[in-house]
Amino acid sequence: MADSAGRGTGVGEGLAPPQAHGLLSAEERKNLLARRVFELTRENRATLRSQGDVEAVLVRGKPTNHLLMFVTLACIMAVAALGGRVLGDLGAGALAAILLGGLFALIWLAIALTGGEEIERLSIDQRGVVASVKSGRSVDARGDFIRIVAPSAVLLVCAFLVVSLARDIVNPPPPNCGVGSAAMKDTDGCGSLPNLGTLLGTPKPSGSPAASGSPAASGSPAASGSSASGESKGWTVGNEKLVERLVRSLQLLFVMVVAVAAGVFLWMMLAGEWVVGIRPVRRRPGDEWDRP
Repeated sequence: MADSAGRGTGVGEGLAPPQAHGLLSAEERKNLLARRVFELTRENRATLRSQGDVEAVLVRGKPTNHLLMFVTLACIMAVAALGGRVLGDLGAGALAAILLGGLFALIWLAIALTGGEEIERLSIDQRGVVASVKSGRSVDARGDFIRIVAPSAVLLVCAFLVVSLARDIVNPPPPNCGVGSAAMKDTDGCGSLPNLGTLLGTPKPSGSPAASGSPAASGSPAASGSSASGESKGWTVGNEKLVERLVRSLQLLFVMVVAVAAGVFLWMMLAGEWVVGIRPVRRRPGDEWDRP
């Protein structure tokens, strides 16, 4: 992914001279070179910069437009700060401008480090052998960078989620019961899902105000969750804790599956293994990039 000079020198790539012995004429060498240039510009999407009878220069990639990136960064920060001013919270606007600007600056840095032009110089000798010399920024640098950074970022996010979910499972926070009134602080009723007890078939004493399902008849939210005789409490705080712990456990399982998939993908990229047609970062000995 770094700049290099004179890398990737290849001799006789894909072309064989029409004559096994002897030298080629100038016209034959010119035709062979033109054929090679056509193949490279068609298959590898290179741009022809110059071409002579026995030499040609191809260019791949584009240089980073730093002026455009700077203007975009300034606009993002200005819009974020203006949004905070319109909403009447200058602190939040400044924080949003810093966060968004920092995120875009990281993207700008990645583009600057992995972008640029790759120049390939072709030449053909009198025997019809085409030599290729590449210099500048490799066009594969940005793709290799993404193949490494993307799964690494996923692993970092998954690690944070695993720690957070495991902590909440071991030491669960207060359940989301909507207990805000003084009348419910001394009860075990959970008001976040008041009808779940009925849906689950929780027994209700017949003739009680809670069985009618009318909040007005019960007189308070606590009365709707439990009967006057104490035979049924409906949906309780313990039930809510159990459901929240189950949900967090399922979330933890999903995050671990994603983390394992990202780790395997990163390992295969670094080990030189192809993943569903995605080219690895490292090339194994004897491996070629010409397969899908």
